[in-house]
Amino acid sequence: MLKKINRKHLFLFLSGFAVLLFVYSLFYRIPHIDDAWLGEQVYWQTKLGYVKSELMHGITQQEDRLICHHKLLTLQGSAMAMLFGFSLFTVKSVALLYFLAFLGIFYWYFRQRGYGRETFLIAFTVLLFNSLVFEFAFVYRPEIPLMTLGFLSYIFMERSLEQKKNSLLWATLAGLLAGLGFAVHLNGIIFLGAGFVVFLSMKKIRPAMLFALAAVPAMAVYFYDFTQQYNLDFFLYQIHESPSVERTSNLPFLLSNLVDLVDEHMRFFHSPKEITFYLLLISVLFFVRKQLNLSKIFIRYTILLIVFLAFFSIHKTTKYSIPYFPFLIIIISLGVSRVLPQLDSDPKSGPSQRNWLKGKAIIMALLFIYLITNTIYNVALSVKKVDIARDNREMVEEFIQVTGQEITIIAPMAFIFNEIENFKNIRGELCFTEMQKGNPDLKGEKFLHYAAEQDVRYIILSPFSRKKLELIEFEKLSNPFGFTLKHSNDEICVLEKSDDQSPK
Repeated sequence: MLKKINRKHLFLFLSGFAVLLFVYSLFYRIPHIDDAWLGEQVYWQTKLGYVKSELMHGITQQEDRLICHHKLLTLQGSAMAMLFGFSLFTVKSVALLYFLAFLGIFYWYFRQRGYGRETFLIAFTVLLFNSLVFEFAFVYRPEIPLMTLGFLSYIFMERSLEQKKNSLLWATLAGLLAGLGFAVHLNGIIFLGAGFVVFLSMKKIRPAMLFALAAVPAMAVYFYDFTQQYNLDFFLYQIHESPSVERTSNLPFLLSNLVDLVDEHMRFFHSPKEITFYLLLISVLFFVRKQLNLSKIFIRYTILLIVFLAFFSIHKTTKYSIPYFPFLIIIISLGVSRVLPQLDSDPKSGPSQRNWLKGKAIIMALLFIYLITNTIYNVALSVKKVDIARDNREMVEEFIQVTGQEITIIAPMAFIFNEIENFKNIRGELCFTEMQKGNPDLKGEKFLHYAAEQDVRYIILSPFSRKKLELIEFEKLSNPFGFTLKHSNDEICVLEKSDDQSPK
Protein backbone atom coordinates (compact mmCIF):
# COMPACT_ATOMS: atom_id res chain seq x y z
CA MET A 1 0.00 0.00 0.00
CA LEU A 2 1.04 3.59 -0.64
CA LYS A 3 1.57 5.74 2.40
CA LYS A 4 -0.28 9.02 2.56
CA ILE A 5 2.88 11.09 2.15
CA ASN A 6 3.73 9.17 -1.04
CA ARG A 7 0.28 9.80 -2.46
CA LYS A 8 0.69 13.52 -1.90
CA HIS A 9 4.07 13.41 -3.60
CA LEU A 10 2.57 11.50 -6.53
CA PHE A 11 -0.17 14.04 -7.18
CA LEU A 12 2.21 16.91 -6.52
CA PHE A 13 4.47 15.49 -9.23
CA LEU A 14 1.56 14.98 -11.63
CA SER A 15 0.20 18.48 -11.09
CA GLY A 16 3.72 19.91 -11.47
CA PHE A 17 4.13 18.08 -14.76
CA ALA A 18 0.78 19.41 -15.96
CA VAL A 19 1.75 22.98 -15.03
CA LEU A 20 5.10 22.75 -16.83
CA LEU A 21 3.50 21.27 -19.95
CA PHE A 22 0.79 23.92 -19.91
CA VAL A 23 3.31 26.76 -19.59
CA TYR A 24 5.38 25.26 -22.39
CA SER A 25 2.28 25.05 -24.58
CA LEU A 26 1.68 28.80 -24.25
CA PHE A 27 4.78 29.73 -26.25
CA TYR A 28 3.98 30.05 -29.96
CA ARG A 29 0.86 27.94 -29.55
CA ILE A 30 -0.90 27.24 -32.83
CA PRO A 31 -3.89 29.57 -33.26
CA HIS A 32 -7.35 28.15 -32.78
CA ILE A 33 -9.83 29.05 -35.51
CA ASP A 34 -11.91 30.97 -32.94
CA ASP A 35 -8.92 33.12 -32.01
CA ALA A 36 -9.33 34.67 -35.46
CA TRP A 37 -13.10 34.28 -35.84
CA LEU A 38 -13.87 36.01 -32.54
CA GLY A 39 -10.64 37.97 -32.47
CA GLU A 40 -11.58 39.91 -35.59
CA GLN A 41 -14.64 41.12 -33.70
CA VAL A 42 -12.30 42.63 -31.12
CA TYR A 43 -10.39 44.44 -33.86
CA TRP A 44 -13.50 46.12 -35.28
CA GLN A 45 -14.92 46.89 -31.84
CA THR A 46 -11.67 48.63 -30.97
CA LYS A 47 -11.37 50.46 -34.29
CA LEU A 48 -14.99 51.34 -35.07
CA GLY A 49 -16.79 51.10 -31.74
CA TYR A 50 -19.03 48.32 -33.01
CA VAL A 51 -18.59 44.77 -34.32
CA LYS A 52 -18.71 43.56 -37.89
CA SER A 53 -16.94 40.77 -39.78
CA GLU A 54 -15.10 40.84 -43.07
CA LEU A 55 -13.95 37.26 -42.50
CA MET A 56 -17.60 36.23 -42.82
CA HIS A 57 -18.48 38.76 -45.52
CA GLY A 58 -21.68 37.75 -47.30
CA ILE A 59 -23.24 35.81 -44.42
CA THR A 60 -26.20 37.47 -42.64
CA GLN A 61 -24.90 40.99 -43.45
CA GLN A 62 -22.02 40.58 -41.01
CA GLU A 63 -19.89 42.86 -43.17
CA ASP A 64 -22.21 45.71 -42.10
CA ARG A 65 -22.91 44.87 -38.47
CA LEU A 66 -22.72 41.84 -36.20
CA ILE A 67 -24.79 41.92 -33.03
CA CYS A 68 -24.83 38.18 -32.40
CA HIS A 69 -21.53 37.77 -30.58
CA HIS A 70 -20.19 37.16 -27.08
CA LYS A 71 -20.70 40.72 -25.85
CA LEU A 72 -18.80 40.92 -22.56
CA LEU A 73 -15.98 38.81 -23.98
CA THR A 74 -15.73 41.17 -26.96
CA LEU A 75 -15.61 44.23 -24.71
CA GLN A 76 -12.93 42.69 -22.52
CA GLY A 77 -10.92 41.66 -25.57
CA SER A 78 -11.23 45.21 -26.90
CA ALA A 79 -9.99 46.62 -23.59
CA MET A 80 -6.95 44.33 -23.81
CA ALA A 81 -6.34 45.41 -27.41
CA MET A 82 -6.46 49.09 -26.43
CA LEU A 83 -3.92 48.45 -23.68
CA PHE A 84 -1.52 46.10 -25.44
CA GLY A 85 -2.37 46.29 -29.15
CA PHE A 86 -4.28 43.82 -31.29
CA SER A 87 -2.46 40.49 -31.63
CA LEU A 88 -2.99 36.77 -31.25
CA PHE A 89 -1.41 36.75 -27.79
CA THR A 90 -3.55 39.68 -26.64
CA VAL A 91 -6.87 38.00 -27.43
CA LYS A 92 -5.70 34.61 -26.13
CA SER A 93 -4.68 36.22 -22.83
CA VAL A 94 -8.30 37.02 -21.93
CA ALA A 95 -9.11 33.35 -21.29
CA LEU A 96 -5.73 32.80 -19.62
CA LEU A 97 -6.30 35.58 -17.08
CA TYR A 98 -9.72 34.17 -16.24
CA PHE A 99 -8.20 30.70 -15.85
CA LEU A 100 -5.55 31.94 -13.42
CA ALA A 101 -8.27 33.70 -11.44
CA PHE A 102 -10.31 30.50 -11.43
CA LEU A 103 -7.41 28.47 -10.02
CA GLY A 104 -7.17 30.85 -7.08
CA ILE A 105 -10.92 30.70 -6.49
CA PHE A 106 -10.91 26.90 -6.80
CA TYR A 107 -8.13 26.54 -4.23
CA TRP A 108 -9.86 28.94 -1.84
CA TYR A 109 -13.11 26.97 -2.16
CA PHE A 110 -11.41 23.69 -1.29
CA ARG A 111 -9.88 25.24 1.79
CA GLN A 112 -13.20 26.76 2.87
CA ARG A 113 -14.97 23.41 2.51
CA GLY A 114 -12.21 21.61 4.43
CA TYR A 115 -11.53 19.10 1.66
CA GLY A 116 -7.82 18.95 2.40
CA ARG A 117 -4.65 19.53 0.43
CA GLU A 118 -4.51 16.03 -1.03
CA THR A 119 -8.03 16.29 -2.43
CA PHE A 120 -7.20 19.66 -3.99
CA LEU A 121 -4.06 18.21 -5.60
CA ILE A 122 -6.19 15.45 -7.11
CA ALA A 123 -8.73 18.00 -8.37
CA PHE A 124 -5.98 20.26 -9.74
CA THR A 125 -4.39 17.30 -11.52
CA VAL A 126 -7.67 16.16 -13.07
CA LEU A 127 -8.48 19.75 -14.09
CA LEU A 128 -5.20 20.62 -15.76
CA PHE A 129 -4.79 17.24 -17.45
CA ASN A 130 -8.23 17.65 -19.02
CA SER A 131 -7.44 18.36 -22.66
CA LEU A 132 -10.47 20.61 -23.16
CA VAL A 133 -9.45 22.82 -20.25
CA PHE A 134 -5.79 22.60 -21.28
CA GLU A 135 -6.65 23.86 -24.76
CA PHE A 136 -9.36 26.42 -24.10
CA ALA A 137 -7.56 28.07 -21.19
CA PHE A 138 -5.54 29.77 -23.94
CA VAL A 139 -8.12 30.21 -26.67
CA TYR A 140 -10.13 33.36 -27.22
CA ARG A 141 -13.49 31.81 -26.45
CA PRO A 142 -16.03 32.37 -23.64
CA GLU A 143 -16.03 28.92 -21.98
CA ILE A 144 -13.26 29.57 -19.44
CA PRO A 145 -14.57 33.04 -18.50
CA LEU A 146 -18.06 31.56 -18.13
CA MET A 147 -16.69 28.73 -16.00
CA THR A 148 -15.03 31.25 -13.68
CA LEU A 149 -18.03 33.54 -13.31
CA GLY A 150 -20.43 30.61 -12.95
CA PHE A 151 -18.40 28.89 -10.25
CA LEU A 152 -18.04 32.12 -8.29
CA SER A 153 -21.79 32.66 -8.62
CA TYR A 154 -22.32 29.19 -7.13
CA ILE A 155 -20.02 29.96 -4.20
CA PHE A 156 -22.05 33.06 -3.32
CA MET A 157 -25.31 31.16 -3.77
CA GLU A 158 -24.06 28.40 -1.48
CA ARG A 159 -23.09 30.97 1.13
CA SER A 160 -26.50 32.58 0.91
CA LEU A 161 -28.19 29.25 1.58
CA GLU A 162 -25.84 28.02 4.30
CA GLN A 163 -25.24 31.24 6.26
CA LYS A 164 -27.93 33.42 7.81
CA LYS A 165 -25.62 36.43 8.02
CA ASN A 166 -25.63 38.55 4.85
CA SER A 167 -27.62 35.86 2.99
CA LEU A 168 -29.41 38.44 0.85
CA LEU A 169 -26.11 40.11 -0.07
CA TRP A 170 -24.63 36.78 -1.17
CA ALA A 171 -27.75 36.03 -3.22
CA THR A 172 -27.45 39.42 -4.92
CA LEU A 173 -23.79 38.85 -5.77
CA ALA A 174 -24.61 35.36 -7.05
CA GLY A 175 -27.23 36.79 -9.40
CA LEU A 176 -24.94 39.58 -10.58
CA LEU A 177 -22.20 37.08 -11.53
CA ALA A 178 -24.67 34.73 -13.20
CA GLY A 179 -25.94 37.69 -15.24
CA LEU A 180 -22.39 38.57 -16.27
CA GLY A 181 -21.96 34.96 -17.35
CA PHE A 182 -24.97 35.40 -19.63
CA ALA A 183 -23.34 38.53 -21.07
CA VAL A 184 -20.19 36.52 -21.79
CA HIS A 185 -22.09 33.73 -23.55
CA LEU A 186 -25.79 33.02 -23.91
CA ASN A 187 -25.10 29.58 -22.43
CA GLY A 188 -24.67 31.47 -19.17
CA ILE A 189 -28.41 31.05 -18.83
CA ILE A 190 -27.63 27.67 -17.24
CA PHE A 191 -26.21 29.40 -14.14
CA LEU A 192 -29.18 31.74 -13.97
CA GLY A 193 -31.64 28.89 -14.27
CA ALA A 194 -29.82 26.55 -11.88
CA GLY A 195 -29.33 29.21 -9.21
CA PHE A 196 -32.92 30.42 -9.33
CA VAL A 197 -34.39 26.90 -9.19
CA VAL A 198 -32.13 25.87 -6.30
CA PHE A 199 -33.18 28.93 -4.29
CA LEU A 200 -36.84 28.07 -4.91
CA SER A 201 -36.29 24.38 -4.10
CA MET A 202 -34.85 25.41 -0.72
CA LYS A 203 -37.90 27.68 -0.19
CA LYS A 204 -35.76 30.81 -0.18
CA ILE A 205 -38.14 33.14 -1.97
CA ARG A 206 -36.59 36.50 -1.10
CA PRO A 207 -33.04 35.40 -2.03
CA ALA A 208 -34.44 33.93 -5.26
CA MET A 209 -36.06 37.24 -6.18
CA LEU A 210 -32.91 39.22 -5.35
CA PHE A 211 -30.84 36.72 -7.35
CA ALA A 212 -33.06 37.24 -10.39
CA LEU A 213 -33.26 41.03 -10.04
CA ALA A 214 -29.48 41.40 -9.63
CA ALA A 215 -28.93 39.42 -12.82
CA VAL A 216 -30.98 41.83 -14.93
CA PRO A 217 -28.53 44.79 -15.16
CA ALA A 218 -25.62 42.41 -15.76
CA MET A 219 -27.55 40.63 -18.52
CA ALA A 220 -28.30 44.03 -20.07
CA VAL A 221 -24.64 44.26 -21.08
CA TYR A 222 -25.47 41.76 -23.81
CA PHE A 223 -27.70 44.32 -25.50
CA TYR A 224 -25.26 47.23 -25.44
CA ASP A 225 -24.93 47.38 -29.24
CA PHE A 226 -28.62 47.05 -30.12
CA THR A 227 -29.90 50.09 -32.01
CA GLN A 228 -33.11 51.10 -33.73
CA GLN A 229 -31.79 49.65 -36.99
CA TYR A 230 -29.86 46.71 -35.58
CA ASN A 231 -32.41 45.42 -33.13
CA LEU A 232 -33.91 42.18 -31.84
CA ASP A 233 -35.29 41.26 -35.26
CA PHE A 234 -31.84 41.67 -36.82
CA PHE A 235 -30.34 39.63 -33.96
CA LEU A 236 -32.79 36.77 -34.53
CA TYR A 237 -32.12 36.97 -38.27
CA GLN A 238 -28.38 36.58 -37.71
CA ILE A 239 -28.96 33.59 -35.44
CA HIS A 240 -31.56 31.76 -37.51
CA GLU A 241 -29.91 32.34 -40.90
CA SER A 242 -26.35 31.63 -39.85
CA PRO A 243 -25.01 28.40 -41.39
CA SER A 244 -22.91 27.95 -38.24
CA VAL A 245 -26.00 27.35 -36.10
CA GLU A 246 -26.90 23.68 -36.08
CA ARG A 247 -30.55 22.76 -36.26
CA THR A 248 -30.94 19.31 -34.79
CA SER A 249 -34.60 19.01 -35.85
CA ASN A 250 -37.42 20.89 -37.55
CA LEU A 251 -39.72 20.55 -34.55
CA PRO A 252 -41.15 23.60 -32.73
CA PHE A 253 -38.94 25.31 -30.16
CA LEU A 254 -39.83 23.41 -26.97
CA LEU A 255 -40.22 20.02 -28.64
CA SER A 256 -36.87 20.45 -30.38
CA ASN A 257 -35.24 21.26 -27.05
CA LEU A 258 -36.73 18.15 -25.47
CA VAL A 259 -35.22 16.07 -28.27
CA ASP A 260 -31.88 17.71 -27.45
CA LEU A 261 -32.19 16.38 -23.90
CA VAL A 262 -32.39 12.83 -25.22
CA ASP A 263 -29.33 13.34 -27.42
CA GLU A 264 -27.18 14.91 -24.69
CA HIS A 265 -25.05 11.77 -24.36
CA MET A 266 -23.43 12.77 -27.67
CA ARG A 267 -21.63 15.56 -25.80
CA PHE A 268 -20.21 13.13 -23.23
CA PHE A 269 -18.93 10.40 -25.55
CA HIS A 270 -17.59 12.36 -28.50
CA SER A 271 -13.96 11.18 -28.44
CA PRO A 272 -11.49 9.40 -26.10
CA LYS A 273 -10.72 12.58 -24.15
CA GLU A 274 -14.39 13.02 -23.21
CA ILE A 275 -15.12 9.31 -22.84
CA THR A 276 -12.31 8.73 -20.31
CA PHE A 277 -13.41 11.75 -18.26
CA TYR A 278 -17.05 10.76 -18.03
CA LEU A 279 -16.32 7.07 -17.43
CA LEU A 280 -14.15 8.13 -14.49
CA LEU A 281 -16.99 10.30 -13.20
CA ILE A 282 -19.56 7.51 -13.64
CA SER A 283 -17.35 4.99 -11.84
CA VAL A 284 -16.96 7.34 -8.86
CA LEU A 285 -20.71 7.90 -8.68
CA PHE A 286 -21.40 4.17 -8.96
CA PHE A 287 -18.92 2.87 -6.40
CA VAL A 288 -18.48 5.63 -3.79
CA ARG A 289 -21.41 8.03 -4.12
CA LYS A 290 -22.45 7.37 -0.51
CA GLN A 291 -19.00 8.35 0.74
CA LEU A 292 -18.87 11.70 -1.11
CA ASN A 293 -20.95 13.60 1.46
CA LEU A 294 -22.10 16.14 -1.11
CA SER A 295 -24.67 18.72 -0.04
CA LYS A 296 -28.16 18.84 -1.53
CA ILE A 297 -27.33 22.29 -2.86
CA PHE A 298 -24.30 20.99 -4.76
CA ILE A 299 -26.11 17.95 -6.16
CA ARG A 300 -29.19 19.86 -7.32
CA TYR A 301 -27.16 22.67 -8.83
CA THR A 302 -24.86 20.33 -10.77
CA ILE A 303 -27.73 18.27 -12.17
CA LEU A 304 -29.58 21.43 -13.19
CA LEU A 305 -26.51 22.79 -15.00
CA ILE A 306 -26.28 19.64 -17.10
CA VAL A 307 -30.02 19.60 -17.85
CA PHE A 308 -30.20 23.29 -18.73
CA LEU A 309 -27.19 23.09 -21.03
CA ALA A 310 -28.75 20.13 -22.82
CA PHE A 311 -31.99 22.07 -23.18
CA PHE A 312 -30.67 25.47 -24.28
CA SER A 313 -27.40 24.96 -26.16
CA ILE A 314 -27.51 25.03 -29.95
CA HIS A 315 -24.61 22.58 -30.42
CA LYS A 316 -23.56 19.25 -28.96
CA THR A 317 -19.96 20.42 -29.06
CA THR A 318 -18.02 19.21 -26.03
CA LYS A 319 -16.43 22.57 -25.24
CA TYR A 320 -19.83 23.89 -24.13
CA SER A 321 -19.62 21.58 -21.10
CA ILE A 322 -16.44 23.23 -19.78
CA PRO A 323 -18.37 25.75 -17.60
CA TYR A 324 -19.69 22.98 -15.34
CA PHE A 325 -16.46 20.96 -15.25
CA PRO A 326 -15.45 22.29 -11.79
CA PHE A 327 -18.46 20.58 -10.23
CA LEU A 328 -17.73 17.28 -11.95
CA ILE A 329 -14.05 17.51 -11.01
CA ILE A 330 -14.97 18.10 -7.35
CA ILE A 331 -17.00 14.86 -7.46
CA ILE A 332 -14.10 12.98 -9.07
CA SER A 333 -11.49 14.34 -6.66
CA LEU A 334 -13.58 13.47 -3.60
CA GLY A 335 -14.20 10.00 -5.00
CA VAL A 336 -10.55 9.32 -5.79
CA SER A 337 -9.50 10.57 -2.34
CA ARG A 338 -11.89 8.01 -0.82
CA VAL A 339 -10.57 5.03 -2.75
CA LEU A 340 -6.84 5.66 -2.58
CA PRO A 341 -5.15 2.79 -0.68
CA GLN A 342 -5.31 3.49 3.03
CA LEU A 343 -4.13 1.37 5.95
CA ASP A 344 -7.10 2.39 8.07
CA SER A 345 -9.82 1.65 5.51
CA ASP A 346 -12.81 -0.03 7.10
CA PRO A 347 -14.85 -2.19 4.73
CA LYS A 348 -17.54 -2.61 7.40
CA SER A 349 -18.50 1.03 7.10
CA GLY A 350 -19.09 0.83 3.36
CA PRO A 351 -19.73 -1.85 0.75
CA SER A 352 -18.44 -5.37 1.12
CA GLN A 353 -14.68 -5.89 1.08
CA ARG A 354 -14.85 -7.53 -2.35
CA ASN A 355 -16.91 -4.80 -3.99
CA TRP A 356 -14.84 -2.14 -2.26
CA LEU A 357 -11.60 -3.50 -3.69
CA LYS A 358 -13.21 -3.94 -7.10
CA GLY A 359 -14.46 -0.36 -7.06
CA LYS A 360 -11.05 0.99 -6.03
CA ALA A 361 -9.33 -0.94 -8.81
CA ILE A 362 -11.75 0.26 -11.48
CA ILE A 363 -11.60 3.91 -10.39
CA MET A 364 -7.80 3.97 -10.20
CA ALA A 365 -7.50 2.20 -13.55
CA LEU A 366 -9.86 4.71 -15.18
CA LEU A 367 -7.96 7.59 -13.59
CA PHE A 368 -4.72 6.24 -15.05
CA ILE A 369 -6.33 5.84 -18.50
CA TYR A 370 -7.78 9.36 -18.27
CA LEU A 371 -4.40 10.89 -17.43
CA ILE A 372 -2.57 9.01 -20.18
CA THR A 373 -5.21 9.70 -22.85
CA ASN A 374 -5.41 13.42 -22.12
CA THR A 375 -1.63 13.71 -21.87
CA ILE A 376 -1.39 12.46 -25.45
CA TYR A 377 -3.77 15.20 -26.60
CA ASN A 378 -1.99 17.85 -24.52
CA VAL A 379 1.48 16.92 -25.75
CA ALA A 380 0.26 16.90 -29.35
CA LEU A 381 -1.08 20.43 -28.88
CA SER A 382 2.01 21.65 -27.04
CA VAL A 383 4.59 20.58 -29.62
CA LYS A 384 2.82 22.38 -32.48
CA LYS A 385 4.67 25.68 -32.55
CA VAL A 386 4.05 28.52 -34.97
CA ASP A 387 4.84 32.22 -35.09
CA ILE A 388 1.74 33.08 -37.06
CA ALA A 389 2.44 36.80 -37.48
CA ARG A 390 5.94 36.11 -38.82
CA ASP A 391 4.74 33.30 -41.11
CA ASN A 392 1.96 35.47 -42.53
CA ARG A 393 4.37 38.32 -43.19
CA GLU A 394 6.81 35.99 -44.95
CA MET A 395 3.97 34.61 -47.06
CA VAL A 396 2.96 38.11 -48.11
CA GLU A 397 6.50 39.09 -48.99
CA GLU A 398 7.05 35.94 -51.03
CA PHE A 399 3.76 35.49 -52.90
CA ILE A 400 1.78 38.73 -52.79
CA GLN A 401 3.16 41.54 -54.87
CA VAL A 402 0.47 44.14 -54.16
CA THR A 403 -0.97 45.08 -50.78
CA GLY A 404 -2.95 48.05 -49.59
CA GLN A 405 -6.43 49.29 -48.86
CA GLU A 406 -7.64 48.52 -52.41
CA ILE A 407 -6.81 44.80 -52.24
CA THR A 408 -9.30 42.09 -51.21
CA ILE A 409 -7.92 38.68 -50.32
CA ILE A 410 -9.33 35.28 -49.39
CA ALA A 411 -7.13 33.51 -46.86
CA PRO A 412 -7.13 31.23 -43.81
CA MET A 413 -8.80 32.84 -40.79
CA ALA A 414 -5.56 33.35 -38.86
CA PHE A 415 -4.20 35.49 -41.68
CA ILE A 416 -5.62 38.50 -39.86
CA PHE A 417 -2.64 38.20 -37.44
CA ASN A 418 -1.17 40.73 -38.14
CA GLU A 419 -2.14 41.45 -41.75
CA ILE A 420 -5.58 42.90 -41.11
CA GLU A 421 -4.22 46.45 -41.51
CA ASN A 422 -2.52 45.68 -44.82
CA PHE A 423 -5.55 44.89 -46.99
CA LYS A 424 -8.92 46.36 -47.82
CA ASN A 425 -10.47 43.28 -46.30
CA ILE A 426 -9.60 39.66 -45.62
CA ARG A 427 -12.31 37.11 -46.36
CA GLY A 428 -11.91 33.87 -44.43
CA GLU A 429 -11.73 30.68 -46.45
CA LEU A 430 -14.08 29.26 -43.83
CA CYS A 431 -16.71 31.76 -44.98
CA PHE A 432 -17.07 29.94 -48.29
CA THR A 433 -17.19 26.44 -46.84
CA GLU A 434 -19.91 27.77 -44.51
CA MET A 435 -21.75 29.24 -47.52
CA GLN A 436 -21.68 25.80 -49.12
CA LYS A 437 -24.16 24.59 -46.49
CA GLY A 438 -26.79 26.72 -48.22
CA ASN A 439 -25.23 26.75 -51.69
CA PRO A 440 -23.52 23.39 -52.36
CA ASP A 441 -22.56 24.50 -55.88
CA LEU A 442 -20.20 27.19 -54.58
CA LYS A 443 -17.02 25.39 -55.68
CA GLY A 444 -14.70 25.07 -58.62
CA GLU A 445 -15.45 27.57 -61.38
CA LYS A 446 -18.51 28.97 -59.59
CA PHE A 447 -16.39 29.82 -56.58
CA LEU A 448 -13.79 31.54 -58.76
CA HIS A 449 -16.55 33.43 -60.59
CA TYR A 450 -17.91 34.65 -57.25
CA ALA A 451 -14.41 35.65 -56.09
CA ALA A 452 -13.80 37.56 -59.33
CA GLU A 453 -17.13 39.38 -58.97
CA GLN A 454 -16.07 40.43 -55.49
CA ASP A 455 -12.81 41.90 -56.86
CA VAL A 456 -10.70 39.37 -54.98
CA ARG A 457 -7.07 39.74 -56.03
CA TYR A 458 -5.47 36.83 -54.16
CA ILE A 459 -6.75 33.51 -52.84
CA ILE A 460 -4.76 31.55 -50.26
CA LEU A 461 -6.20 28.17 -49.36
CA SER A 462 -5.36 25.41 -46.90
CA PRO A 463 -5.52 21.81 -48.16
CA PHE A 464 -8.90 21.28 -46.48
CA SER A 465 -10.54 24.30 -48.10
CA ARG A 466 -8.89 23.61 -51.43
CA LYS A 467 -10.50 20.18 -51.39
CA LYS A 468 -13.89 21.46 -50.21
CA LEU A 469 -13.87 24.13 -52.94
CA GLU A 470 -12.77 21.55 -55.54
CA LEU A 471 -9.62 23.37 -56.59
CA ILE A 472 -7.21 20.45 -56.19
CA GLU A 473 -6.97 20.09 -59.97
CA PHE A 474 -6.97 23.81 -60.70
CA GLU A 475 -5.18 23.38 -64.04
CA LYS A 476 -8.13 21.38 -65.43
CA LEU A 477 -10.66 24.19 -64.95
CA SER A 478 -11.87 25.50 -68.29
CA ASN A 479 -12.56 29.04 -67.05
CA PRO A 480 -10.57 30.21 -64.00
CA PHE A 481 -11.83 33.82 -64.49
CA GLY A 482 -8.37 35.33 -64.64
CA PHE A 483 -6.94 33.44 -61.67
CA THR A 484 -3.60 31.68 -62.08
CA LEU A 485 -1.88 29.24 -59.75
CA LYS A 486 1.09 31.07 -58.32
CA HIS A 487 2.22 28.56 -55.70
CA SER A 488 1.19 25.16 -54.42
CA ASN A 489 2.56 22.75 -51.83
CA ASP A 490 1.24 20.46 -49.08
CA GLU A 491 0.40 23.42 -46.84
CA ILE A 492 -1.06 26.18 -49.03
CA CYS A 493 -1.93 27.14 -52.55
CA VAL A 494 -1.88 30.73 -53.79
CA LEU A 495 -4.03 31.99 -56.65
CA GLU A 496 -3.57 35.42 -58.21
CA LYS A 497 -5.95 37.31 -60.46
CA SER A 498 -4.66 39.45 -63.31
CA ASP A 499 -5.71 43.11 -63.38
CA ASP A 500 -7.05 42.87 -66.93
CA GLN A 501 -9.35 39.91 -66.27
CA SER A 502 -12.97 40.14 -65.18
CA PRO A 503 -15.74 37.56 -64.89
CA LYS A 504 -17.81 36.88 -67.97
